[in-house]
Amino acid sequence: MKKIILVLFITAIVLGCASTKNSDVSSGINNSASDSIEVSENSRVSDSTAVTENSNESSSTVTNESSRISSEGGNTEPVNNKSIFDTDWVLTDVYINGVNTQFGRTSRINLDNYFTLYLDAQNISGYGAPNRYSAPYTIGENQTISILPMRSTMMAALFEPENLKEHDFFNYVQKSTAWQVVNEKLEFYSKTDDGRDVRLVFSLNK
Repeated sequence: MKKIILVLFITAIVLGCASTKNSDVSSGINNSASDSIEVSENSRVSDSTAVTENSNESSSTVTNESSRISSEGGNTEPVNNKSIFDTDWVLTDVYINGVNTQFGRTSRINLDNYFTLYLDAQNISGYGAPNRYSAPYTIGENQTISILPMRSTMMAALFEPENLKEHDFFNYVQKSTAWQVVNEKLEFYSKTDDGRDVRLVFSLNK
């Protein structure tokens, strides 16, 4: 009789230990799943926040530039102005932190075929000095723009205007986040690599 009781006691202990182990494993799985869900949610929130911040920054740029234009007596064109598309534009001015760089339009070289810009329904394209470039782009709300990585030809530059290298022009266009039409001129708003504000001013290339 004692042996039977001893066997039953040992069996109860073994079953109790197994139950505790299974409970610990189940708890670990639940905790792991909870951690995974939390990481996923944090990642989603972080991505959403980044997109919102970029959109807000672009909208803020347009708002600030509109205030500047108004204070200078300029006029902005309607947001739905379609005249920017299927039109040849040529760069006339580059402003870094509000200062005109005087990049060389007054040189003796005819620059009408340098630093140009053309937008069709899907791509932005044009010439640097002298390479041709193109890239897909999208226009969003509040006159924001997003330009994908550019591709370009790789000819050697025989001439580059003073104060504006072809690489810098491509970089400024690539990083543009907003645009406006001001007094019949197209303006792109961008940044330098060190975070300074860039304003590219294009006129109709007649």
